[in-house]
Amino acid sequence: MNQPNLDLTIQRWASLVILAVYSKGSLLGFILGIEPKKKTPCYKFIGGSGEDEDSAVDFPPLGTAYRETKEESGLDLPLDTFHEIKEAREWRTAPNEHWVFTFIARITESQILDINDNHPENGGVKPKYFTLEEIENLINNNKFLRRHLERLSIAKSKT
Repeated sequence: MNQPNLDLTIQRWASLVILAVYSKGSLLGFILGIEPKKKTPCYKFIGGSGEDEDSAVDFPPLGTAYRETKEESGLDLPLDTFHEIKEAREWRTAPNEHWVFTFIARITESQILDINDNHPENGGVKPKYFTLEEIENLINNNKFLRRHLERLSIAKSKT
């Protein structure tokens, strides 16, 4: 199916956020979320659907990335922390037609201590820090969302 024109005033969108943890310029790992009440829970990047309130910023998917990060990880990061990975932009047709935008946000090792699931709008997501080795174990044990694997590869290449 052809991708429609990128007009967010009439399109639906979702944003994924890759929270990459760094120390002294080196990638250590990522913050992932899991919804333990799902039928087959697995870890995935933070994210969710766009909402009207996200349009308060010039690029609404950025507003979604900010809001979802705050709700699902407890981290209140400045907007300029988020950088879109344009090559990961995707048009999905199921379950409904919408754009998916992927952002990467670099955080420090000390910010791991600030992650929590206490936000009132958190829909049951449990955030957790994983080292690169631990993420490989999640993948090998089918505990990482398969459709996020390509984004994981892209994020690693952006380091």
